Amino acid sequence: MEKKKILFINNNFMYSDGTARALINLVNNLDPEKFDISVMSLYICDMDLAKELRKDIKLLKCFGFYFRGFKRIVKLLPAKFWYKRFVKDTFDIEVAFQCDLPTFMIDASLNRKAKHIFWMHGWDNYPAIYKKADKVVCVSKTNEERCRLECNGNVNVTHLYNIVDNRIIEKASENSAAFGFDFTGRKKPLFVSVGRLSPEKGYVRLVHIMKDLKDEGFGFTLVIVGGGAEESAIRSAVKECSLEDEVYMTGAVNVPHNITVQADAFICSSFSEGYSTACTEAAVLGIPVITTDVPGGKEIIDSCECGLLTGKDDESLKGGIRKVLQNPDLLEEWKEKMKTTKEHFSMTARVSEMNEFFNEIYRNCEA
Repeated sequence: MEKKKILFINNNFMYSDGTARALINLVNNLDPEKFDISVMSLYICDMDLAKELRKDIKLLKCFGFYFRGFKRIVKLLPAKFWYKRFVKDTFDIEVAFQCDLPTFMIDASLNRKAKHIFWMHGWDNYPAIYKKADKVVCVSKTNEERCRLECNGNVNVTHLYNIVDNRIIEKASENSAAFGFDFTGRKKPLFVSVGRLSPEKGYVRLVHIMKDLKDEGFGFTLVIVGGGAEESAIRSAVKECSLEDEVYMTGAVNVPHNITVQADAFICSSFSEGYSTACTEAAVLGIPVITTDVPGGKEIIDSCECGLLTGKDDESLKGGIRKVLQNPDLLEEWKEKMKTTKEHFSMTARVSEMNEFFNEIYRNCEA
């Protein structure tokens, strides 16, 4: 059996990036007898994280750094220039695993014999590019339907849910004391949110929502896990809202599962998502999810058969959290339900679907 060389290009390869984690779980589960796999990280490339890649997978570092405004500088040169600069080998399959430069580079590929695949994690509005693709993959059914609509049906699109390795997550969650902070003495319920601290995640507004709920007389603890550009702004909001006793920020954490497992509920306050890896990992641990109606949100709640889907606006999210605070028994009901429905997120079915997809691509390369 002849191996096919496959290249995945993403923006950043680092612990706090959910897309990077989704990529690791994907490539680690592809057939090594069929595919010779390379992962190319354009900006930040954490070589410690490379230890989680299967040993036969190559990690290619490009810039190796990022700073605010760097993407604008990069765009001063055409994507074809960057393709020629970084893609030094000939591949049978080229995958843009994220939007922006990875998408533009694969669109500008000099290798027209390769199969070109574009992965859409959020909503990436590139209909002209997607119409030319051999395949577009969305990580939620919602975005698959939207892509087909926006491209007037002239696109070869499907959806594949991100693979989450429940075995690793469950193992990492076993020692909840390993983090070094015991949340058992904090006010209940305990809410946890995990993610990159960037504007689209909605953490500043979440802090203000929790202040309003505290002013209404509710008690709770919120733990925000992650690092990022908005960390100082969120910490300032916590201080301004006098929530130092209610909101705890951990900073960047490589493995958050021993924190998440202690939660009564997981909150996704995002304005935009693809199919939230953090929500999925919480569900794997049997933690009920409260999420805004971002792409993939409804699908996660439907798979859990419990939890809460709210609007993306502040009042809807506040109303959803208030409902839980007013009905504490609801959390126990949800947790009981999650003992069975968490199996919907196990990796077995998703790995099978992913391999079926790439086996089809493999056969098309042979044709």
